[in-house]
Amino acid sequence: MSGLSGLERATLELLLGMKGGYVLDFSNRTFDDFVHGATGKYAFGGPNGDESTSKANRLRAFWQDEDDATVGKLLSELVEYAMFQQGRSESDPLIVKGKAIAKRLLGAPPPASPGNTLNVNDLTATTVVVGSQTITNNYGSNAGGMLTPEGMVSDDPRLLELLTTHFSIDELSLLAFDLGIDADELDRSSKSMKAISLIRYCQRRDLTAQLKAAILRARPNIDPKD
Repeated sequence: MSGLSGLERATLELLLGMKGGYVLDFSNRTFDDFVHGATGKYAFGGPNGDESTSKANRLRAFWQDEDDATVGKLLSELVEYAMFQQGRSESDPLIVKGKAIAKRLLGAPPPASPGNTLNVNDLTATTVVVGSQTITNNYGSNAGGMLTPEGMVSDDPRLLELLTTHFSIDELSLLAFDLGIDADELDRSSKSMKAISLIRYCQRRDLTAQLKAAILRARPNIDPKD
């Protein structure tokens, strides 16, 4: 079994166009040949294999059944093919993330990214700057919590800053997916409003701790000792 996280799986599903059962522009036969060429294994079991399930489901089963090294080899090839087939550049966010996932599975350390380096203490700091606003924790009012934009109560005032600063609007959807939340339930009018609605959703359902954990998983270069 590979060690792909839920967030990584969601990223790959977007990159590889797996909605509706597809994988990029492959047919069943060309996909089987591609998988075999990359890993020595088959997605559909070779020339006489069962083709009754979709390519996307076969790939999901491959992720589930194979080890990290085998899945990493396949993903490395698939990301390169996606660049060619979709005309994506090396700097495309999904390509960057796809390559990072493949390298992680193959044993390479994740690249350092100063812009995404977060301190664990950021999750519990007492002030947050959102745009031109500086919001300070006030434990003497509002049920002991903090009144944030749109009347949101939070014990962790930096959550909103973390989400709006370090995640794109599409990455917020991936975070929601990782938590089992339908992104369509979140406000999509802007990144800030989507982040606010994600925090509210988690607060209402006691999922704030899980949201923090998802943030830390998505930014693995955080030093947990800080």
